[in-house]
Amino acid sequence: MPMIALDIGHGSDTFPPDKGIYRNGKAYPEHEFNSDVAMRLQDILERHGISVWLPQPPNSKEVSLTTRVNAANRRDVDLYWSIHANAGGACGVCSFYWYTSNTGKRLAKMFAKHMEAAGFETHGDGTHASMLGSWTNLYVCRKTSMTAVLTENGFMDDDGDFQGIFGKDKEIYRQCVAETHAKILCEYFGIPYKSVKSKEEDDMNEVLDGNTKAAWTPTIKRWADPEQQRNPIGQSWVEKIENDEMTYSELIRLMGEERKRGLA
Repeated sequence: MPMIALDIGHGSDTFPPDKGIYRNGKAYPEHEFNSDVAMRLQDILERHGISVWLPQPPNSKEVSLTTRVNAANRRDVDLYWSIHANAGGACGVCSFYWYTSNTGKRLAKMFAKHMEAAGFETHGDGTHASMLGSWTNLYVCRKTSMTAVLTENGFMDDDGDFQGIFGKDKEIYRQCVAETHAKILCEYFGIPYKSVKSKEEDDMNEVLDGNTKAAWTPTIKRWADPEQQRNPIGQSWVEKIENDEMTYSELIRLMGEERKRGLA
């Protein structure tokens, strides 16, 4: 049975000062998002026979990076997988691996492939090599003795990503992140992935409720208008939302199209 060190980024006492954002006067700690996604992911992985160890307990004070990594190295886990949310004025998801690690690079590419397939936009090509002397010099990638990948699952300070990380779409977004990570890790370990039904997954496949439809219909129409957009979406999306056929998962994919196409 493979064992993963499932690393929850930061701790509950790291925001304030800086591991999170303020929006309209309200605090949104990154650790809360990281903890929620990790707990969802742990449940799915264990159902697939993957042992999970948490070097940073959820919703708890910070365990130092040195302590986490040293404990992982002593346990000789098979993989170190770290969950974070980003900030800094960009958007999209990405992962980091140590530049000399071929398995880390392969796993990071799997991350980008699966996250794009699930409808997430990637930051760059979705992979970044971690190395000394660079902004990508990350401790968990550098100091672990096993393959390590640090994942950034959207930018907290991007309007679109925020809605998934902390906003109105967080239940669907977080479950989708967790299930996509599980698919990546199952593929990495050669374990067949079995869909794990959840309330959030069922919700993603439901059509939009009346309030969501009313809120999004004008935007979908604007995105499909060739007089307003250089690269509009197809009119079929307008028909889908007007005919009460659009699901929440399809709406999430359209949010990704908004940024890819430069829709206004």
